[in-house]
Amino acid sequence: MHFCESRRLRQSRLPIIVIVEVDSEHLLKSFVSTGHAGQGTVCAAASALLRTAARLLAGMPELRAHGSAPEAGKLQCSIEPGSSLSEERRVWLRGVTDFLVRGLSDISREYPDEVNVTVKEI
Repeated sequence: MHFCESRRLRQSRLPIIVIVEVDSEHLLKSFVSTGHAGQGTVCAAASALLRTAARLLAGMPELRAHGSAPEAGKLQCSIEPGSSLSEERRVWLRGVTDFLVRGLSDISREYPDEVNVTVKEI
């Protein structure tokens, strides 16, 4: 999954729009990211956070996480409803959630025209 690979998207300077869904305990349920930031380093930073989170989730079989990058500039990942987690795994998932949201929010604060992050409680 390479989020920054499309020359057409790079030239059009579409902002990265990320929607992160969490549950009432602030545990990640899904994220969808679309677009491409105009600065290479901004896109690379957001891409690294998103891809790492997706890979961490995919590496935890009990989460039953699924992700895809169906086209250049789009990445999505979700955790199947009903995934039963031990308290230890819930703490781990909260850490991944906090890391992803904090990292993306920091990038968004520094580059508000390039990255927009929305966190929704579902």
